[in-house]
Amino acid sequence: MNRGINDSQDLPREYLGKIYDEIARQHFDKASREMEALAQSARELMESVSCSRVPRSCLHSN
Repeated sequence: MNRGINDSQDLPREYLGKIYDEIARQHFDKASREMEALAQSARELMESVSCSRVPRSCLHSN
């Protein structure tokens, strides 16, 4: 797929390796941000559910 695209020559392996490494790093960073956003949403959802469904008997001490 990358053969002959550099004035009919192949791109240097080192150059292709750097491109690959950068893409892999960016993918990992994006996945980490997505997981953090998902975890935050889950925390907020659990907090809202736990606050709205507390039985009244738990709110008053006897």
